[in-house]
Amino acid sequence: MFQSAGDALLITQQQGEGDAATTSLVQVLKTTGAKTTLVQGFRQIKQVAVVGSAVFFLGLKTADEDWFVWKVGVGGKATKLSVATGSFLGAISDGLYFVTQGADGDHYNLSLMPSSGAKPTGTIGLSAYNGDERSIGSGASIFYFVGSDLRRVDTAAKTDAAFSADVSGVHKSMAADATHVYWASTGPTSGATDGTVWRAPLTGGQPQLLAGAQHRPWSLAVDDEAIYWIKNASGGAGAVMKLRKNGHSARPIVRGLNNPTDVVVDASNIYWLGDGAISVTEK
Repeated sequence: MFQSAGDALLITQQQGEGDAATTSLVQVLKTTGAKTTLVQGFRQIKQVAVVGSAVFFLGLKTADEDWFVWKVGVGGKATKLSVATGSFLGAISDGLYFVTQGADGDHYNLSLMPSSGAKPTGTIGLSAYNGDERSIGSGASIFYFVGSDLRRVDTAAKTDAAFSADVSGVHKSMAADATHVYWASTGPTSGATDGTVWRAPLTGGQPQLLAGAQHRPWSLAVDDEAIYWIKNASGGAGAVMKLRKNGHSARPIVRGLNNPTDVVVDASNIYWLGDGAISVTEK
């Protein structure tokens, strides 16, 4: 997990091995690289969401407990908020969302929670959800995948409907801006160079292929000018890729990387994670 949060970056770090392993959520200042452990001692931490100055995450405290939504408080104390499924969690315009299991155990709901961390304000039935962990929120909409189908939840209308069908591949990352939703996929076959990067208008419409023949495109980030993704390759063949939104071909802006995994951007810089270290370059 790797995420930008104001003047800091958030990462998860594992301590120990096997059944004794625990996970911490760590804050790294962008200016100095100084690290602060926000929470520690969790079995697993994933799906961090930043809403204003508040940090939420899905956490599994022990192997015998349920997944819960947690909020990082002052001094690093984590507060347990609501039971969840451990699938996806994210931010929207007025709070955050996460998945819960229905009372019958066979269906799933999308729960909505204000950024204050108060009790959930409502639920929306997910008619086709299958446990995929990839989602992205934009405004009042939430996009997620079910197999090769992209779906959209309208939190205002409280509906869950198909958005775009037959988007093949294994979907590795999603992002959104004010007009489009984006996703990166490794190919439908086992080949390493059949990955793709796509986008579709938030209002619906035919998906547009932005880049094809990509080598394992992992992680995805967007800003006002461009789309960025990771070329996940070993032996110094990894790279950070960039495609201008008004451009026609992607190019590597950082080369010679060994198995990079994540990329995030802010107004000035591009940050990526690889070999357990955070690196940065100006845009």
